[in-house]
Amino acid sequence: MGLAFTIDSPIRVAKYGISSVIAFADDELIEKMRAFYSEKFDVPYQEITKKFHDYRAKRITSYLNLVDKIVKNKFENFKTELAESKVALENYIAMLPNKSEIK
Repeated sequence: MGLAFTIDSPIRVAKYGISSVIAFADDELIEKMRAFYSEKFDVPYQEITKKFHDYRAKRITSYLNLVDKIVKNKFENFKTELAESKVALENYIAMLPNKSEIK
């Protein structure tokens, strides 16, 4: 997988209980993704430029904090959706592997 496919995997799949990893090779891509997801999820954003001391570490840390916030929010929304919608619950259970204890 390329960087663009793994940088936001947790945002896409974590609410389902699926573990994933993030590739941190390109801090400029990380900063662009942080700007994108900050806007998408209405989170305040302030660019971390190369003028900042230790900018790469700050970009990575800020992105990880943003991903954590988004994943927690999406998981809470998903739990609420499952509790309120029988169809959502049935769809989630259908997605699980046959050997799942929940099925």
